[in-house]
Amino acid sequence: LECNFDIGLLTVFEEMRYFHRLGFMPPPAATEMLPKEERLRIFRENVCVVVRHYNHIVNLLSPDERRLFTERIAFLDKKFAPGLNKLFWSSKGIVEYFVRDCRKFSRGEQQTVDEFKESVSRIK
Repeated sequence: LECNFDIGLLTVFEEMRYFHRLGFMPPPAATEMLPKEERLRIFRENVCVVVRHYNHIVNLLSPDERRLFTERIAFLDKKFAPGLNKLFWSSKGIVEYFVRDCRKFSRGEQQTVDEFKESVSRIK
């Protein structure tokens, strides 16, 4: 998985900060986005955390171990599916809930995989 936040939007936010530092008035269309910057930054960071957890889980497991965790990975895939297909960054309310829910489940699964790997290393 990868976080697909629009890099162009990040550039707009950065350029707006430069406009303000230089004492210039940014374009009106960009000014409309400014109040949303912090909300979008928090969403982006949380989504990136979920993506890192998921990728860590999948990449840490060998092919044989992945077969052991097939149900858990399928569970995460099912949880993440709305964010991959239906939700947009601009969706209000539901995005906060969705991201919080995904973070909770991905963190839990990552802990399970980490504990499994630690147990396997102690057995060897």
